[in-house]
Amino acid sequence: TQVTIPICEKWLLTSFQCANPSINLGSQKATWRSVELQVDTRDFARRPWPTGRPVKLALTHSLANSTLDFDNLRLLAENGAELLQNGNFAHGLDHWFFSIAGTLHAHWRTHNLFVATLFDQGWFGLVALVALLGLATVRAAKRAWRGDVLAAGALAALCGFVVGGLFDTQIDAPRFLLLLLLLVWASFVSDTRSNGTLSTKSPLLPQ
Repeated sequence: TQVTIPICEKWLLTSFQCANPSINLGSQKATWRSVELQVDTRDFARRPWPTGRPVKLALTHSLANSTLDFDNLRLLAENGAELLQNGNFAHGLDHWFFSIAGTLHAHWRTHNLFVATLFDQGWFGLVALVALLGLATVRAAKRAWRGDVLAAGALAALCGFVVGGLFDTQIDAPRFLLLLLLLVWASFVSDTRSNGTLSTKSPLLPQ
């Protein structure tokens, strides 16, 4: 049984410098094993705080139709400092997240925008998202009713985005998250015409 423990500088889904140590657990099953290894991270870039990349540790294996249990994980620096949080899982899955690479991502993907938000950010995040979408929809609808063409377009696009969100997560991709934020912003923009010239004024920006 081969277990790989990639430790990578990451930004969203993109990995930069990585260390990929592996452990061979043998063929014995239904028993706990204690293993220890050294990881060379000297090639990791040392940058000041504003430009530093997050470093993430993962546990991966390629066993088909099998499961592995991990416990009491530790990642120690040369000075003995503990770098891993909740390595003994005493606080459940805090600081841990299930994911899968390649084309099998659908196994762990929540195909609903609101359920995914609840899972990632809890009830506060879900309430905040619903409030934001609700406020933007009501504001755009009011402006569209008064003949604001820009608001009507934003309302139609926002409704389409929400309907699509019933069947996919969407905002787990940065470009779609940006699209949602732009649609919300457009819902607050007023379309005023003066002397045949189209101009926009937004209450979210200083005039």
